[in-house]
Amino acid sequence: MNRSIKGTILIAAATFATFTVSAQTEELWLDKYETKQVIDTVAADSIEAAKNAAYNAERRDREYQRYAGRYLAEIALIDQLIAAEESGRTLEPTSSENRTLYSKLREYDNREGVTKKDLKTMNNYKVPKGYSERVLIPVKAIWQEKIDQFVPPAEEKKYDWRNGRRGGWDTPKKDIQTHTRVPNPECRDNYFNGNLKGRPSEAYEKHRWDEAQQSKGWEWVKQSEMESKQVFFPEKISYLVHPTHPEYRFKEYHPGFRPRLNAYDENGKLVWADNIVGQQDYNNFEKNVMEAICKRDFLANKYDINKSTKKTLDALRIRFGIVDGVDERFKKYKEMYIASRYEMVNALTPEEYGAALAKHDVALKVMKEYALKQIDQQADNYIEQLKADHKNELKYMYKIERIDNTTFKLYYLNDKMECSCVALMKWFNTASYECEYEIELLPNETITIRR
Repeated sequence: MNRSIKGTILIAAATFATFTVSAQTEELWLDKYETKQVIDTVAADSIEAAKNAAYNAERRDREYQRYAGRYLAEIALIDQLIAAEESGRTLEPTSSENRTLYSKLREYDNREGVTKKDLKTMNNYKVPKGYSERVLIPVKAIWQEKIDQFVPPAEEKKYDWRNGRRGGWDTPKKDIQTHTRVPNPECRDNYFNGNLKGRPSEAYEKHRWDEAQQSKGWEWVKQSEMESKQVFFPEKISYLVHPTHPEYRFKEYHPGFRPRLNAYDENGKLVWADNIVGQQDYNNFEKNVMEAICKRDFLANKYDINKSTKKTLDALRIRFGIVDGVDERFKKYKEMYIASRYEMVNALTPEEYGAALAKHDVALKVMKEYALKQIDQQADNYIEQLKADHKNELKYMYKIERIDNTTFKLYYLNDKMECSCVALMKWFNTASYECEYEIELLPNETITIRR
């Protein structure tokens, strides 16, 4: 067995294994074991008690200094005057300290026990003999009594880790082993049963099962590995080719949303339609599915619409693409209009672009004529009513399953997580190297969303 065949078998086996694990039956919930940090309440309580004791001691001292500060200052000056008497120090106003002490000495000269002799001595800037015992010490006792009347403030809790007020210190923590049950990200149902929220970053995660299933056998399709080629006969065409699969010609298709890289054979026949993944794809396809639902109601004569005027019925037939009963000319020019748009995009020379533009203008003129035929208020009201009837039926895109290379099956859920619509999407050639799709509604299927 040569190396290339072995590589192909290994790739296919790996792809199948990956799809089996990630896209098929998985457990809805998983056991999760992890180390979690929690507050060590014993250590936190101990630290909190120490912090609170230190804070309250500091607070009591601060309040004591605020209350007793003035009295303590008075006592300090009296002590200096007592010392000046004992040393016989002269309080001549030669310094700021002496002036303060002398002013304080004369503050008590009118008290009981002060004699004329004491006043004469004070005039000489000295503390009289026996003045401390007779005057200063009793005044000092009065100030000390006021200090002793201080009432310490009640204790106030400053640090409380339980209420999140940590006061700048770190609450001690300890590691514990936790066991929880979490939604399994490998299970599709978790994205539709309310367990996981649909954040934009999870857009790919929601649809990776679809991509795994749709890519089966075509995993090698990567535009970054392809090279551009061009042929001129029998028609001029530019395309991409993969080095390992030169039998396919890939062309981008731009139907108003994400470019699709479809595969064609050398005759321009569609061989493989690109994967349908991503929210942008789903949103655009949803409009066409809703149109198919409304068309089905119209053909079923819902609300007895066939009794409406010819103008209203013609407008509805055009809108739903039922042109056989109106005018085959519309279908012809609609196809011309679509084809001319692709030709303008793929034109390689000014002449090619000019020819495509001419066809586009002619087709556009006819399309405008039919657009005028669609203007009808009753038709507008009827379509709005049909959409309102089915507004909750396309609430969620559950999955898109590839049936074959060009056919897909679309599953929609309503707001009750029930399968409300199943549609078949078929891609087909509209011209060489050009394609379009049609929607066919299928009977609803029973889908159980695990909770």
